[in-house]
Amino acid sequence: MYLIRPHNSETEQSLKKRGASPLLARLLSQRKIDDIDGFLNPLQDAYLHLKNLSLVKNVKNVSSLLFEAYRDKKRIAVSGDYDGDGVVSSYMVKRICEILNIECHVFLPSRFEHGYGLNEQTLAALFAFSIIHQVPGILLVLDCGSSS
Repeated sequence: MYLIRPHNSETEQSLKKRGASPLLARLLSQRKIDDIDGFLNPLQDAYLHLKNLSLVKNVKNVSSLLFEAYRDKKRIAVSGDYDGDGVVSSYMVKRICEILNIECHVFLPSRFEHGYGLNEQTLAALFAFSIIHQVPGILLVLDCGSSS
């Protein structure tokens, strides 16, 4: 048995008028999403959806580091995690660095070769990573477990 999620007809019609396919309009209206551009291009409008950026833990520290990297032309290395949110968070930082014209190299360790979290094997592999060539000015470790 299938349950059909209720949708908002007005939202659905509005989305269709703005170029959404009938299927996409239905799916978005079922999820109470009326901003098709923000949904399809989340990085462009992400700052608009944050109610209070200061509530994000350590956001001031990270923004200071990014500003420092930009100002001093420091290279950033990112060690992410190999799962879905680790890959996405690594991509997001890489994309932000591209927008700010900050040199950034991402390393996603293998669970089988490097284990889990930030450890000696991961750091050795990160710094041996052929693109980096030098110790980065800033190392960001993303989504590598709370014990790391």
